[in-house]
Amino acid sequence: MNNYGYPLTGGLRESILTIDWIIIFLCLELSLMLLVRYKNTPKETRRIQDVGYTILFLAYMLMWIGLIFADFYAADLLTRRLFLTFGYLSLVTGVFIFVLIIEKSFNIWKENIFSILFLVILVLAGINIFVEFDLKLVISITFWPLLAVFLIFYLKGLMGRGYNPHFKGFVVLLIISMVSLFFGFILGSEMILDILGPLSKLIADIFHLASVILLFLFFINLPPFSEFDWRDKIESLFIMDSSGLCLYNKFFKINSENINENLITGSLTTIKLLLEKITYQRSISVFRKKGGSTTIIYPGKYITGVLFCDEDLMSLKVKLFKLVNKIESLYWTIFSNWNGNMEVFTPIKNISARIFLY
Repeated sequence: MNNYGYPLTGGLRESILTIDWIIIFLCLELSLMLLVRYKNTPKETRRIQDVGYTILFLAYMLMWIGLIFADFYAADLLTRRLFLTFGYLSLVTGVFIFVLIIEKSFNIWKENIFSILFLVILVLAGINIFVEFDLKLVISITFWPLLAVFLIFYLKGLMGRGYNPHFKGFVVLLIISMVSLFFGFILGSEMILDILGPLSKLIADIFHLASVILLFLFFINLPPFSEFDWRDKIESLFIMDSSGLCLYNKFFKINSENINENLITGSLTTIKLLLEKITYQRSISVFRKKGGSTTIIYPGKYITGVLFCDEDLMSLKVKLFKLVNKIESLYWTIFSNWNGNMEVFTPIKNISARIFLY
């Protein structure tokens, strides 16, 4: 037992308990928010990552419940150890399931390598029920560093998908949250508690609370995970002038040697039929077929952008809007007095490649 003993008592007891229960409440709220978002998302755009994050925060909440009972209500060391084991076992189990879900749906690094490593830590946490060792030390030197490495690979992969330039700002928010979480666990460690007493736990809990609040802000601003899969959902892109002439086209899922005239002609016929329905409209239109395919059309002043894709994603609308406006801002003088020379539109390929990352 440490110098000041368990259960924790003293003038700071109520303050520490209050912060701990606030953390539990916020974790529960965050997990329910993610679950509701998943349930309210159309089936075709649902991603299981939301379920993974729900499990992660429920596990984090259960860890805090275990810690509260271990620090404030355990009558003896054996009971305290059981509560601590329950808390950390809940956390490691939740993180293992979370990592497994992410690795199944997102190429992190080597196949399932992180899931295997977290499974080893989970087994060690389970063994602690029967064989006593310093589980908190094992968690500190293996679990948290491994989770940090996993998150670095994961976030790097998300940023590489180029959905939203503001996403980097969200990542900074997440990094600050992780740093706050790290300081919270350091200040709440047995060694620091032996030296400073309950005051260090109060400060540690404040860091934990700040971390959870920052995570709340991160996930509120995080777009649906389906938006990060936008590149996998594009079939083809067409840029048309006001007379219906195709200035540029790109097929994303078909090799250039397999594209034939019939495929292009069929696409152009479909586009012209759709354009007849939005003759006087200057906003983005979306047409969905029963088979699940989607056509997104944005008519500008001089040209019209058309995307054939698998899902109706906001990221695709944003990129089509950017492409049409970028082309018109560069070519508006040419469109006003165009003589029919198609070669002047060759640079559209480079503009499109920068926006759609191919």
